[in-house]
Amino acid sequence: MFLSLLITKFCGALPLHELSTAVSIVETVTRVAEANNVKKILEINVEIGQFTFINPEQLRFLFEIAADKTPLKDSKLNISIVSGKIHCNDCGYSGDVISEEDQKKAHLLPLVGFTAKCPECNSSNTEIIGGRQLNIKNIKAEVDEETPQN
Repeated sequence: MFLSLLITKFCGALPLHELSTAVSIVETVTRVAEANNVKKILEINVEIGQFTFINPEQLRFLFEIAADKTPLKDSKLNISIVSGKIHCNDCGYSGDVISEEDQKKAHLLPLVGFTAKCPECNSSNTEIIGGRQLNIKNIKAEVDEETPQN
């Protein structure tokens, strides 16, 4: 509850989507670190699909808060955005749905009533075929070389 109040104070509203994502990243990487004798996490590389509609800036901010007092404190969260892909059931087009320029502000699309229209025929009869993923690609860490004595 305190974390929610703190975030609300700094963000103005509680960005639950990004908060739950940040906490999940911290929990997942912490489990991996503990299982692999890691003493410090340096970097976490994640890829986020455009259709997750996650705001990268909010995610970075909330990640810093969630990572405090964990092995991830002071680690760097690197985010790469994977473009959204659609398939048009009318003309058969398969590919990117919006331009690279629009991808930079993709997290705003739900606010303006986004529909995945086909860039070839302008049909709304489309299916999302890519860009929904959120993956931790890899972790850069310092490993404690000493193994526990039994």
